[in-house]
Amino acid sequence: MLNVLIAASLLGAAPFDAWDIHAPYKQDSTLDYEVVMTLHNGPEQNNVDMLIHHATTKKSDSGYEGTYGWTELYVDDQPQLDQTFGVTLKANGVLKAVTSDYGDGMRRMFLPFMFVYPDKRVDVGDTWTYKDAAEDEMDGHKATIVFKVVDTDTIKEKKVLKIESHLTEDGTDPMKSDGTFWVAEDGTVLKYKFKVTEWPVPVAQQVFQDADVTATLQ
Repeated sequence: MLNVLIAASLLGAAPFDAWDIHAPYKQDSTLDYEVVMTLHNGPEQNNVDMLIHHATTKKSDSGYEGTYGWTELYVDDQPQLDQTFGVTLKANGVLKAVTSDYGDGMRRMFLPFMFVYPDKRVDVGDTWTYKDAAEDEMDGHKATIVFKVVDTDTIKEKKVLKIESHLTEDGTDPMKSDGTFWVAEDGTVLKYKFKVTEWPVPVAQQVFQDADVTATLQ
């Protein structure tokens, strides 16, 4: 009888089907994330809380245009100015360019926050890699980001893929980021966290030794 029950249980267990996840950005849509980060430069530490607001204003076959920035920004409990920047994303979700007065470093600053979607169905154990082309080089740096699906999970009663990301750069004083994205079947990132070293932050006019960042979709 025990063997029959075990066999029935195994037959009744539905295998996980690979997901075809794509960028969820739609024209005239928005995504808001509550973000908490801790910044380090030597012995100095800063605590940051903010809302990141991403608005998509135009969608085409080549990608997306919109704005990206923050509101309700507090650094060590002190309020700071809201700032918004024009952004262009490729069709796979990678950040292509940022329009600002701070220079090309803004693209590098935001790059670890952006999930890059695969061009294939993915299951646990699958990997894919994004590499900047020559025309993507900004501020003398090109990025490579490797993604791997490590598990499934549940967030807010939604099944998600838990996907690790590892970002490295070519160039002087390269940035490095290691993180995790929790991505729903429709492609929406419900949560992400990462640790980034040598993080350029042009709005603060400095490079932080390291930063721990956690973001949750609102």
